[in-house]
Amino acid sequence: MKTIEEFKQMGNPRRNGLGFIWLMESPRVRWNFYHPELVPQKVDKYHNHQRSFISTIYKGRFCNQRAKLINGDKQVKTIDCVENNSTGFTSTVWKDNVAIEKLEIERYINGDAYSMSAKEYHRAWAEAPTITRLEVYGNENEPGLAVYDKDEEIICPIKDFRYPHDLCWDVIREVLYA
Repeated sequence: MKTIEEFKQMGNPRRNGLGFIWLMESPRVRWNFYHPELVPQKVDKYHNHQRSFISTIYKGRFCNQRAKLINGDKQVKTIDCVENNSTGFTSTVWKDNVAIEKLEIERYINGDAYSMSAKEYHRAWAEAPTITRLEVYGNENEPGLAVYDKDEEIICPIKDFRYPHDLCWDVIREVLYA
């Protein structure tokens, strides 16, 4: 495991409204630090990722719940704030009349890993202070998508949940040494 000093060499951390602080080690590698106080409240939507990835759990207990789209009364909407580096936020309907069929919850501990295709939907959370390392292996460029009720307010998981960098470092330190 890296030290706090090694993590600081990666640059500035950012908060994500999905329940974690993240640091970019490289364009294809991201470290996520989950803390119980960062549990997602309003931003817990089933979503995809722009590229396929593998995530390794370095510390803690982590849950991943995949889902598949079926017919229903919801919409898949774009999350352009992610695609546009959080500089603006617009959303368009990608697919109408869908619902989520939840698949079983996958549970992981230290040393475990799971992978996700860019076209898969999921939501994820930690059950304890947790550190994961997400490595992109795909070259897809899928739009960022999430499933919403038709009249639901769209909240950007990045732009709408900023923390000052020093507060992010406090959370990283606490998770690292918990």
